[in-house]
Amino acid sequence: MPEVLIFTYLWVKKTSNGWIVDELNVSEPTVVDWKSFRREVCVDMIIRGSKKLGGVGQVLEIDESKFGKKKYRKGKRVEGKWVFGGIERGSKESFFFCVVEDRNHQKIC
Repeated sequence: MPEVLIFTYLWVKKTSNGWIVDELNVSEPTVVDWKSFRREVCVDMIIRGSKKLGGVGQVLEIDESKFGKKKYRKGKRVEGKWVFGGIERGSKESFFFCVVEDRNHQKIC
């Protein structure tokens, strides 16, 4: 358990994989897997915490982003996931995020 807590702390501090491998005596694939797992947990918590917004007199701000990376730093199409997010203007607690497979689909979230 102490290693899990230490690793979580190092992940939050954005510590390099090489440093974690050396200090915690674990393999590089283990570090990559644990970082990926923690990102998945964070995304899941954000999505589960999302709720319906809006209503009469409410203004919603909505945006989209594509999360991924270019292969070999080339200018090709980026593989990744589209994420839609929104916030109810004037409220810091009313927001939503959702990952979509096809952003052209009629029902997004």
